[in-house]
Amino acid sequence: MPPPESQIAHFLSQNVNFFRVPVAWEFLQPEMNGKLNEVNLKAYQTFIEKITTHGAYVAIDLHTFARYKGQIVGESSSAPASALVSLWTQLGAVFKDNPLVMFGISNEPHDLVITTWATTVQKVVTALREKKIENILLIPGTDYTAMKSFPEWYKAMKVVKNPDGSFDGLVMEVHRVSLLSPTNRNTKIAALSA
Repeated sequence: MPPPESQIAHFLSQNVNFFRVPVAWEFLQPEMNGKLNEVNLKAYQTFIEKITTHGAYVAIDLHTFARYKGQIVGESSSAPASALVSLWTQLGAVFKDNPLVMFGISNEPHDLVITTWATTVQKVVTALREKKIENILLIPGTDYTAMKSFPEWYKAMKVVKNPDGSFDGLVMEVHRVSLLSPTNRNTKIAALSA
C-alpha cells in the first residue's frame, strides 16, 4: 500500500517538489501480462494524484530490480520482456495525461546481462512511444544503477532511444547511496539528509 498521505503535506511543506513513490510490480499486476489490479491501482493512483495536484513531480518507482517473482525480466522464459511492456503500457495509459508523472522503468536492476536488459528497456520505450505516451522515462542500467559503474553500463544503455531516433524524454537514472551506519558515518551527508 502507498505511504500515509500525511507524508505528502509534510514533504511539500519542506519545499520538496519531486517524490519517488515505490511500488511492487506484483502489487499492481498480480498475474504476469494480466490486467492491473483495480483496487491496488486506484490506491496508488490516488496517492500520486494527491502529490501532483500540488505541482510536484512523481516518479513511479517500480521497485523490482528488473525481476518479476524473482525471475530476471527478458532473460527468463517465465519473465519475458513482453511482461514489462504489458505493465508499462497499462500504467502509461493511466498516467499519460499527467506530465508530472515520470516512469521509473525498474528500480536498481542488478546481476543481469546488460545488453539483454538494454533490449528489454528498448521494447518498453518503443511500446510507450508508439501509444503516444510521452511521459519522461527513467532508464536504469545495472549494478543497482550505481554511479560508480555508470561508465560501464552506459555503453550498453545509450542505444535505447525513441522510435524516431531521438532521446527526448529519456533520462538515465543513476543512484549514489551513502550508508550512514555507526561504522560508516559521513556527518556532512547526515546533516544534509536530516
